[in-house]
Amino acid sequence: MSGTDVLKLELEDCLVGIESLNTFFSEGQRNISKHVAYNNIEKDLTKRKDGLNTKLNAYKLEAKKVRDAALGEAKKMTEKERSEALALQKVNYENDVREQVADARKELEQEQGKVLDEGLVKSSGVFFDDSSEDEVPDTPKVREGTKVIGDEVMMEADGACLGELADVQVPEDSLNVNEEKSSSVV
Repeated sequence: MSGTDVLKLELEDCLVGIESLNTFFSEGQRNISKHVAYNNIEKDLTKRKDGLNTKLNAYKLEAKKVRDAALGEAKKMTEKERSEALALQKVNYENDVREQVADARKELEQEQGKVLDEGLVKSSGVFFDDSSEDEVPDTPKVREGTKVIGDEVMMEADGACLGELADVQVPEDSLNVNEEKSSSVV
């Protein structure tokens, strides 16, 4: 082999090396371009992510405000409902108390009426039977006709009033509640 052949071979080797370097540099430049593009995309995505996170935090804050407002409104409604329920209970309680007082007054008036009737019957010397609350006792029969008495002390304009004892004559042999009956009278 001659010197030119060797040079040719070396030159061909160099040319192959230059082509390889050229391919290597081209691929490197493409890779660098891709890397720059990826970096730009990553920066853009990071900016978008930051923007979305900011929006998300704003939405979360707004949702928290709405939730707190709704809870506050619910508490107000609960307090309002509670106060309305208490007012209703108070009205019901007052109505029940009024009803019980009215019933007690009615019973008291009935009992006073019985005591008054019993006092009137005992003062007239007639047997009094209160065995049944539902039955009305028979009215004692008057043997004599009605006499008009002109004495102002004996006259009552409206009759006996509830809560008052009758002003009637009691026979002497009847027992007074405050004094004991002596053995000589028996």
